[in-house]
Amino acid sequence: MTFHDTQLQQCYDAHLGKVGSALGDLSPIYALISTYNWFAMLEGTHSARAHETIDCLLSDQMRPALRLWYGRSAIEMDSIAVEFRNQLSRLAGERLDGTPGIPLNPS
Repeated sequence: MTFHDTQLQQCYDAHLGKVGSALGDLSPIYALISTYNWFAMLEGTHSARAHETIDCLLSDQMRPALRLWYGRSAIEMDSIAVEFRNQLSRLAGERLDGTPGIPLNPS
């Protein structure tokens, strides 16, 4: 993953370095989510860096791994992580938690 912003790149690389290949194809997802959390905390959720990480998470290249990340049955998430997953699901227009048949916006 290559970013134009050097701070964003350094943060992503640092988080990716923490897990190395321990998570296999999911390592970049971990690094992107951690990078998003870092810049959302420092600059707010509407910062350009936070938005760029979301764009990367939702890219065609990363979407299959993102589905796997949230589709794992043993994953434990706090309410903030659940809300972030739900936000990504809304932006993606699909459920990322592996729950088929449940609409994103039930009426």
